Amino acid sequence: MATLPCKTYHTSGFVFLQHGVLCVISCYGMALKQQPSVSALWHDLGVCYYHLTKVVEGHSVKVMASKCVEALKQALSLDPSNDSHWNAVGVAAAHNGQCS
Repeated sequence: MATLPCKTYHTSGFVFLQHGVLCVISCYGMALKQQPSVSALWHDLGVCYYHLTKVVEGHSVKVMASKCVEALKQALSLDPSNDSHWNAVGVAAAHNGQCS
C-alpha cells in the first residue's frame, strides 16, 4: 500500500496534516452541494479553514481566513440562534483582525 507524502505541522499541541485538512475541506464542499442549508456543515467547514490558517503561509493565510469567516457567516445566517456559530465567528474574526 503506497502512502502519500504529507507535510506535518505541529501547532498548539495538535498535529495537522496539510493534505488531510485539504481533503476534509473538499469533502465538506461535496456535502454542501447536496445539503447547502445545513448550518453545521458550514460551521465545520469554517472551522477547518480556521485551522488551515495556522499552517499555511503568506497570502494563503488571508485567503483561508476570508473563507473561514465567509463559511461561518453562512452557518450563522442559516441558524442565527446557534451560540456555537456566534462564538466561532467571533473567534475567527478576532484572530484574523476582521472585527469591523
